Amino acid sequence: QLASWVNGTLINTVDDLEVTKVSINTREMDGAQLFIPIQGEQFDGHNFVDLAFSKGALISLFSKELDYSTFKSPLIIVNDTTEALGLLAKNYLAHIGCKVVAITGSNGKTSTKDIVSTLLETTYRVVKTQGNFNNEIGLPLTILGMPEDTEVAVLEMGMSSLGEIDRLNEIAPSDVSIITSIGKAHLIDLKTEENIVKAKLEITNHLKEDGILIYNGDHKLLKEQVSILNIPQEKVSYGHNPTNDFVISNVNQFIDSIVFYVERLFDQPIEASLIGQFQAQNVTAAILTVLRFNVEKDVILH
Repeated sequence: QLASWVNGTLINTVDDLEVTKVSINTREMDGAQLFIPIQGEQFDGHNFVDLAFSKGALISLFSKELDYSTFKSPLIIVNDTTEALGLLAKNYLAHIGCKVVAITGSNGKTSTKDIVSTLLETTYRVVKTQGNFNNEIGLPLTILGMPEDTEVAVLEMGMSSLGEIDRLNEIAPSDVSIITSIGKAHLIDLKTEENIVKAKLEITNHLKEDGILIYNGDHKLLKEQVSILNIPQEKVSYGHNPTNDFVISNVNQFIDSIVFYVERLFDQPIEASLIGQFQAQNVTAAILTVLRFNVEKDVILH
């Protein structure tokens, strides 16, 4: 099954092996039975495959470009180990069958992820991205660390170039895609604001048929590009600008909380135990998300 999930070839064994944990680092094996040697610009995990087996690995992936003839231990030969890591995560996620909330943005994605997770945990078994595990290595590792009974995965998707979010969204097709903001942080890599918007919108490339895009409509260029985005899924905007679908107003900061209104959402104020009026946007995105999962209004407001 593992070999088929990564489009690989199994060698050196005909036995059934049970794999419940994956590792890419021999210093952090901690009972992992599958080792995945990642090839980087300055390192190659293949140099540590023997060490991984000595630390308890039962099987390892291995690149077909390298010599594996001396190995007697079970291997799965693949075209590219990083690509195989993503394929393994994609197929495991499909095996679990859980829902996916995908979040990107120049600012606010981590706060939004945490708020979404906190609200969903009242009703579902949830796993969220830890730390900065939001790239082509970290995202698959997050997925592969999820228990099989996970009901919702809340996943950050980061990027530094065009095509990265597309690859991440392909690994984890989303039921809800969120774009929290468009900033200038990526101008060095992407050169123009138009390219930043284009890169962020890749989070809709693998949005499920019945999915929804929830985005911050206060950014003019993003709103313009979403309006001409030719996708059948629902698109919902939020923000302070009155042209948004859900308009945030009357934001007040108190000692340890913010209170604000969102037109068309609730007929009463929303209070959140957060510091910073900017958090009203993150809370609004989170509420719009969890309402898609039928989290009760009373749970959200309390």
